[in-house]
Amino acid sequence: MMFMFKFLENKKIINHLVSRYGFSKEYLDQFLFLFKHKSVFVISKDKEEVIKKILNKAVFNAGIEIFADKKHFVPSSLGFSAFCAKEIKYNFVVLNRDLVVDFLKGKPFSLEQVVNRNILSKGYIVCIYDNKIVGTCLYEDQLTPNIAFTNKKAK
Repeated sequence: MMFMFKFLENKKIINHLVSRYGFSKEYLDQFLFLFKHKSVFVISKDKEEVIKKILNKAVFNAGIEIFADKKHFVPSSLGFSAFCAKEIKYNFVVLNRDLVVDFLKGKPFSLEQVVNRNILSKGYIVCIYDNKIVGTCLYEDQLTPNIAFTNKKAK
């Protein structure tokens, strides 16, 4: 079975990443975005020629999935780890070690438990620990880790 990847018009994805998370457009220029079915994948722009050569072959995966649903911008479980944490300006929380353990177990937690935060609105936010992105959470009344194998309701 052949899985087709296509290059995605970057404008919509880039605009979302800039407006929701505060990435600079210059930082995002180093990435290419591909889509397959509903998912969006990111690869480094310096890998473009390699990717173009294999896209017409039976390829199961290319890059890292950053959005499981490109229409509603549902982030993948840990795909944002492809990005540098210092590039995210808002809609993030900084976790301590205990909260990272809870996060990885899929346990919801409250906003008051986080070390540092910069949240502009409810929705998906990025979780950071030790200057590294550990994943994303769905922020409503609490923070629900967006880890598919533990929290179907966050997906």
